[in-house]
Amino acid sequence: MARNFGYMIWDTLYAVDQSLTPQPQMCEGHELSADKLTWRFKLRDGLRFHDGAPVRAADCTASITRWMKRDGFGQRIDAALAELRAIDDRSFEFQLKRPFPLLLSGLAHPVANVCFIMPERIAQTDPYQQIKEYIGSGPTVDLLPLLRKARNVVVERLDDYGNIGVMRFNMLHPPFDNVKLRRAMLPAINQVDFMDAAIGGDLELSRTGVGVFTPGTPLANTAGLETLTGPRDLALAKRLVAESGYNGERVVFLAPTDYPILNAECLVASDMLRKVGLNIDYQASDWGTMITRRNNRDTIDKGGWSAFCTAWEALNLVDPGSHYPIFGTGLKGWFGWMDSPRLEELRTAWFEAPDLAAQKSVAEQIQRTVWEEVPYYPLGQYFQPIARRSNVSDIVRSPFPLFWNVRKA
Repeated sequence: MARNFGYMIWDTLYAVDQSLTPQPQMCEGHELSADKLTWRFKLRDGLRFHDGAPVRAADCTASITRWMKRDGFGQRIDAALAELRAIDDRSFEFQLKRPFPLLLSGLAHPVANVCFIMPERIAQTDPYQQIKEYIGSGPTVDLLPLLRKARNVVVERLDDYGNIGVMRFNMLHPPFDNVKLRRAMLPAINQVDFMDAAIGGDLELSRTGVGVFTPGTPLANTAGLETLTGPRDLALAKRLVAESGYNGERVVFLAPTDYPILNAECLVASDMLRKVGLNIDYQASDWGTMITRRNNRDTIDKGGWSAFCTAWEALNLVDPGSHYPIFGTGLKGWFGWMDSPRLEELRTAWFEAPDLAAQKSVAEQIQRTVWEEVPYYPLGQYFQPIARRSNVSDIVRSPFPLFWNVRKA
């Protein structure tokens, strides 16, 4: 939600088109040196912030520096960076220690931590402190059947990527620190059940057979996907759970009641876990309480947790740079704190891959590793349509609300 509102305030240097290819946005273009160590960017002429001040290269370098401290993709860029400097008011450059071919992809990534450009004085705020001033340069389901029948209303899907449901484990403590248990339940995961509960069986608004990477994007693949798409077998899962060494430990399952789709997924998940023999303590609360609780790394007797369901915007899951559920960085990673040297090795291989073919090969290895180490379960993909008046046109196709270019027909 914060990201969506952010796009109403700030703009980005580059943005991805419908094929997820970075295109110039605030920049008019860039130059790359022959040794691929110097990237020089030039801003479009006439850019201004909402307070009337011109957008300068110094604003860009300060904003990028702040972003690199917080974003997983940005941290990789920072590690390859020798110097980031403004040349003049419209030009700035990256001097790299080693080639980083995915630099534009990082600057254009429209995910949770977007590389928004803000005035230098604001961007100099500590990256771990909330900013106090909001000055940017950007532009200021049960109802579906009724809406579709309404005169002068058009219901359509502008988002080609949607959201992907995720079931996540706490891998610091029993019982889900046991990879055999996490693996044992795979035969019971039925994405159809999750999507039916979340979307009501509307095939236009949901997709199953979803693997690690977002369907329809370059890294999506079928490596080992039969793990989730083959015949579902609760009896097999129950037997594997018993053989895993699980001994009836209490499983604290967190569920948000004020997000209907997530609540539905949590109900399906907890029912499945009970059926395969787990001792479920289902703890429902509002979203704010749940995400506060999820920060707790203690054991469950000290207020910790065992599992929860959430959804990731599918754009986050198109590549290993922003795919937080596959980060294997332990306590530095996403909630659940997966520690996986193998996944980190493969993520590094993706960053260093020389071309798309090599990236795809790494993506297949990552997907197979996910089925082996099981940091999470993908639960399916769903889409949320929008409704507009029929005399409104030229709405930008995007996975988040953008009101640029909107016109009355």
